Amino acid sequence: MIEGAANWLRIAQRVRIVGSFASYAGHAERWVGRKGVIWRLCSPVFADHTYVYLDPVGAERAEKIAMVELRDVKPIDDPPLVTVHSPV
Repeated sequence: MIEGAANWLRIAQRVRIVGSFASYAGHAERWVGRKGVIWRLCSPVFADHTYVYLDPVGAERAEKIAMVELRDVKPIDDPPLVTVHSPV
């Protein structure tokens, strides 16, 4: 799984959360279907996870950052919400 993600996994890559695990209460994770960008990679202890900075939905004002398993994210080709300029 980690080797397959090496082809696309990078900071600022646009992704969609496509799956999740059931919580202890038996409910599916609430982030399924949300889009965002890879915010940062996890430590080697959680090498099969990544942090996703979620796009705001509706009237959300607080930033949402979710720790998600790599198997639950898929890369997408949507344009970024904000233009990122690389330093010269």
